[in-house]
Amino acid sequence: MNRQEVAQVLTLASLIDNRSITDEACRMWHDVIGHVDYDVAVEALRAHYTESTAWLLPAHITGYARAERLNALPSTMSAARPECAPDAHRRLPDGTCLLCTHRNRLDD
Repeated sequence: MNRQEVAQVLTLASLIDNRSITDEACRMWHDVIGHVDYDVAVEALRAHYTESTAWLLPAHITGYARAERLNALPSTMSAARPECAPDAHRRLPDGTCLLCTHRNRLDD
């Protein structure tokens, strides 16, 4: 997301929680959630305010994006190897499992 899209996400949030949006806030939010796709961020905002009355924070957006990415992984990974117990995958930065993808090292 670019900074303008982050500002749009914050504007949508402000329609619900009446937050003030400043250039400084947009810059900081962009530093934290700029890697998240705009549509995913808006989806995260909607999901958050559908279920919660808590103030929306960047962690809500990034947590939602991470969960969505992980939910998509089973279709991209082979069945867990015996070394991988359920919920004990060795996740790599790209979200895949070191063992389930049959790699031997982190740099493969």
